[in-house]
Amino acid sequence: MNKSVYKIFILIFIVSCSGINEERTTGTFIEDFSIERKIKKFINRDYELDALTNVKATSYNEVLLLTGQIPNERLRREIISGAKQITKIKKIHDFTILAAPSSMLSRSNDKYLTTKVRTRILATAIFKKEKNVKSNRIKVVTDNSTVFLLGIVNNGQADIATKIARETSGVQKVVTLWEIK
Repeated sequence: MNKSVYKIFILIFIVSCSGINEERTTGTFIEDFSIERKIKKFINRDYELDALTNVKATSYNEVLLLTGQIPNERLRREIISGAKQITKIKKIHDFTILAAPSSMLSRSNDKYLTTKVRTRILATAIFKKEKNVKSNRIKVVTDNSTVFLLGIVNNGQADIATKIARETSGVQKVVTLWEIK
């Protein structure tokens, strides 16, 4: 079985099992995965983009978040232009910065902060009996100690998750890109 087809079957299985609290349809969930892969493929095909940039593409409900470092405006425009060619993207949030790619230490810290914020949101839902918080509806992305929060949530869920992220040690800034339902 083709590796990509296998991954899509796994995604469908995961969505089916956790879909009770998921606001996105299975099709949208798969489309988000596809959007992220298409951006990665676009960057990897171009030697200059691949070698000189550190860009992460995150899609949630067909809304694209671009984070990372790009050394010059020309390459940034090229990445944005490539992203605009991908169908199904409703909106692009460009939070890339003009800079050399971050160090592995910085990226490791970002992964740690992402895990820390996710864990605190989940713990709040479980142990503090905050049934309003549905951690599987919230996507957490961290770049350069800035936490980005995405998801389809109500105002209460947005407020709680935002507060948790802001109060997490090590987080320098929180950017919310909620879709309020």
